[in-house]
Amino acid sequence: MLLFVLGLASMFLYWRFRPASYESSLLPEKKAVHIATDYINQLVGVDVSKWTWYTSYWYDHKLINRMHKLNLLDKWRHLLFDWGIVEAWRIRFIDQDNSIVINISAKGEVTFLSTTIRDAAIYNEAHKTMTSSADVVSRIKHKHSCIWNRIEATGAGERTEELANIKHYWYMISQGDLRMKITIILEDGRVTEVANDTEINTSDMQAIVRKEYRETALNLSGFIGSLIAVTVAIFVLINIEQVINVYTSIALTGLMIFSILLTAVDDIKLSLINAYDSRLTVRSIYTVGVLSALVGMIAYGFLMFLLSFVGLNLAYLNGSITFQNSITQLLAGIGTGFICLSLTSVLFHCLQQHGFLRIAPELSSRSTFLSGYKYKQSISMSIQSALLEEVIYRLLGISLLSLFINQTVIAIVVTSILWAFLHQGLGFSSSLYRGLQLVIIGMILGVVYVYFGFLAVFVAHFIYNFLMTSLPLIDYQMSKRKVKRQSLTPLSES
Repeated sequence: MLLFVLGLASMFLYWRFRPASYESSLLPEKKAVHIATDYINQLVGVDVSKWTWYTSYWYDHKLINRMHKLNLLDKWRHLLFDWGIVEAWRIRFIDQDNSIVINISAKGEVTFLSTTIRDAAIYNEAHKTMTSSADVVSRIKHKHSCIWNRIEATGAGERTEELANIKHYWYMISQGDLRMKITIILEDGRVTEVANDTEINTSDMQAIVRKEYRETALNLSGFIGSLIAVTVAIFVLINIEQVINVYTSIALTGLMIFSILLTAVDDIKLSLINAYDSRLTVRSIYTVGVLSALVGMIAYGFLMFLLSFVGLNLAYLNGSITFQNSITQLLAGIGTGFICLSLTSVLFHCLQQHGFLRIAPELSSRSTFLSGYKYKQSISMSIQSALLEEVIYRLLGISLLSLFINQTVIAIVVTSILWAFLHQGLGFSSSLYRGLQLVIIGMILGVVYVYFGFLAVFVAHFIYNFLMTSLPLIDYQMSKRKVKRQSLTPLSES
């Protein structure tokens, strides 16, 4: 109970020192779809107003991460909005065998377009075809255009194929350290593709790329750790003489499957937006998505059952607490989750204040809300990561090491370090301090597991992840209520 009360009290610190969030410029979804429909009609000559459409939030994740590492993110933040590198919508229009995907920036401009038209009859005969680079620019820009009013043509090319006349136009816009190259392809006077590539002009890029490769290699430790855990679990299972906790393992497996099912439909819609193949029907895409979800459930279900079953039996042999005194564990877990969250925010705030650490602000609260990210996504991700990681690193890892070396403290430290390697340091510069924070949190979770039990540490991990990932939604909804209250305040009171 004391831990629970301390956790609640510590949330004041978390709210006071929580990560920064940018204000949003993301267009409302329906407005973005309306703009996209008009652009497609102008550029491609196809009316998609009655087509089925799917949307998702889009931003250039790799470029944003590189800019953060180079300490350029705040300097050029306004350009990220203006050029559609963040706060953009990716919209997929589908009608039978025809598909068009388009990006609409926060300024209402086209930054990406790709068409797959298999039925030429859908083209608008009244559409005016384009014959030059000037035609393209005049058709695509608007009065307050941030990109196309400043774009410079850098070249053109043409090739003639058996059934089409294809022209390529190349453009560039640059400011300071950033340069965006844009390619437009015309086929018989209609735009079939708009592609862009944004570069950072700095001599430090080679060092950043090498660091990315090192981080990628380091993050393979998560896969290697899971593989080792499965191997050890199978070996231990063969040598276990007494088998218990079968039903508990089945229950944990059911929880894992539930978390996967929670967002299965949303995952299928996302695949429709980013990886749709017009040679397939939407129904077939859903069928493949359902089958993929089933395969994922079987794979993760088997992994969860095996690891939890072995871990629970090892915990029994080791005399560790698992689900006993569930009310006490629940309260301890909630309190620990709050404390870990508060400790993290205070630690990062202090490191930033003294110049030891830079953290890329999260996507704006409003953007996250409008892009369709809801609490169920946060719940699903939080359950999956908390359950699998705690089973591997606390239930199985600490129990196994404690049996072999009979040193609980060493077991907690070793599993905490291994758990820290599992996570990426994206958005943190230097990532060393992110690793240090993870080791500290891992040791706290290890101590909670040893003294309170598995249920407590799972709840603590879930609370930490859920609040961290759902904060943008909470932030946005609170700011929305604040604006609403202010709009209702009588003039005499203001």
